[in-house]
Amino acid sequence: MLKRSGLLIAGLFLFSTLAVADEYEAVRLCMKNWGTHPFNASKPKYRVIGKKVKVFGIGGNINDTGVTKQAELVLIKPNVSVMSVARMYLMNPNGWYCIHNKVNVMSKTEIHLHCKAHLATTKDGVAVLAKDEKEQGVTVLGKATITRQCD
Repeated sequence: MLKRSGLLIAGLFLFSTLAVADEYEAVRLCMKNWGTHPFNASKPKYRVIGKKVKVFGIGGNINDTGVTKQAELVLIKPNVSVMSVARMYLMNPNGWYCIHNKVNVMSKTEIHLHCKAHLATTKDGVAVLAKDEKEQGVTVLGKATITRQCD
């Protein structure tokens, strides 16, 4: 029993280490896509918005409406939308939003972005019989739009 507990603890540690490495790689790719940014490239500090899933209209939207006084790097974990309208409200004017990835299947993703905020993704996009304005993920028979809003 003690051996199994040790293996379980080692496995959990390895999994959490890999997850943090994946987050760091995502943030690094977004910073590379921005080119110029106000963050320490070797040790960036960032906040994470967790994964969201919306299927047949059931599930949540992302509502990031807090305002910071200084630039804030925000990693948005992968989102999935199937036969739904998923909405992201990214309204911090000092926000530097990094979308790790998104998948739309017969869906629409609406990104409402503050006009002073920054947005980048970690991956090149794929659109199949679809329209994806920034090619920010995988879109199949769907649409992804970005609308800038100044309050």
